Amino acid sequence: MEKCTSIDKYINSQLFNTEQLEEIKVGFNHNIDVSKYAIPTLSYKQMEQGRIALEHGADISKYLNLDPDILEQVRLAAEDRSNVSLDEFLTGRFNADQLEQIRIGKKHWINVYEYAIPIFDAKQMREIRLGLEKEINVNIYSYHGYSWRSMREIRLGIEEGLDIFRYMSPEFNHEQMHEIRIGLKQNLDIYKYAYKSFSAEQMYEIRLALEDNLDVDLLAKGRYNAKQMREIRLGLLDGVNVNLYLSQKLSWLQMYIIRNLLLDGYDVSDFL
Repeated sequence: MEKCTSIDKYINSQLFNTEQLEEIKVGFNHNIDVSKYAIPTLSYKQMEQGRIALEHGADISKYLNLDPDILEQVRLAAEDRSNVSLDEFLTGRFNADQLEQIRIGKKHWINVYEYAIPIFDAKQMREIRLGLEKEINVNIYSYHGYSWRSMREIRLGIEEGLDIFRYMSPEFNHEQMHEIRIGLKQNLDIYKYAYKSFSAEQMYEIRLALEDNLDVDLLAKGRYNAKQMREIRLGLLDGVNVNLYLSQKLSWLQMYIIRNLLLDGYDVSDFL
């Protein structure tokens, strides 16, 4: 009877909206001390985080005024049995996603101060954290203005034992880095395409040609766009006479038509 009376106290106060009252009711049903979070000025999302924490044996009541997303990270840290604390990082300089990476790093006992710096976004933090977990020298890619995707390509290259210095130049974007990294991983002659003048799409076509032991010079030295390169590469794979459509004046679509006509045994002289 006391339990119902207590619930009625919150209902009858008319200080709580429907969503807030639902959090209080759930707390009563789970036999937790709802007074820790049954505060009218809190949003129901803040109350929810306080309730869940209590259900897991943690008390985050002194943090309940924080943004709900940040509060969630505080709750997860408080629930962790390895005594993870985010207190020193609750300065307003980090968003919830950044705090998540700091929390995970502390949970894994790595030096989070290597990346707990506001200039890094959460995805950059993640790449640095993953590198630290693999005991990589993250300074190679952490302070050079790389995007998180470029950081990822460099980190993967280090993990794979590749010569990352062949592609970690800031002149390459992450897509170009990816094509060079894959080429290194496959022991291809990356010097056929590892130049900033080639787009990632062009690099991709040349890399595929290298994988198939085709004459890549036909693609790489003709100033073709990626779609034209594709038609030449496919022609080499098909075994047709690609010399008949190597003119740069031909669009990729014209090359496509000629290639398919050649495949079907037609005379293409009228198209040239």
